[in-house]
Amino acid sequence: MACDDNVRLLHGYLDCELDLVTSLEIEEHLKTCADCTQELRGQQTLSKAFRSSSLYERAPKSLEASIRASLSAEANKIRGNRSVLAFSPARRALVNWLGVAAAIVFAVLLAWRVLPTLSERSDMVVTKAIPKLSSITPRPICVENLT
Repeated sequence: MACDDNVRLLHGYLDCELDLVTSLEIEEHLKTCADCTQELRGQQTLSKAFRSSSLYERAPKSLEASIRASLSAEANKIRGNRSVLAFSPARRALVNWLGVAAAIVFAVLLAWRVLPTLSERSDMVVTKAIPKLSSITPRPICVENLT
C-alpha cells in the first residue's frame, strides 16, 4: 500500500472503521514505514487530547432546565392539537395487528392465484420440451471432436 493511500485511511484505521483486509494492509505498511507510523502516533495523541477532561466543558444546569422546559411545552402543545389519527397505545396496537392480518390475507390470496398459473406454465414447458428431446439423436463422443 502506498503512503498516500495509507495517510488517507489512517483516520478510519484509528476509529476502527475499516474492513479487516484494509486494516491488515495498513498494519503491514506501518511495520515498514516510519513516516506513516509517526503520522498515526500524532493522530492518536491528538485524539487523546480531544478526549481529555481539560478540553471538555459541561453545559450549565440552567441550559438543561431551559431545554427540558421548552420540550415539555412543545409536547403539551402537540397533545392539545391531537389529530383524528392519533390513537391510544392499545388502539394503535390493534391497528398494527389488523395491518399484519391484512398482509397475511393478501399473501394467501396472491399465492392462491399465482401458484396454479406457475405450475400450469411449468407443465406446458415440460410437455413442449419432451417431443423436442426425443427427436434428438445421440452422437458418440469422439476424442477427435473434442480438440
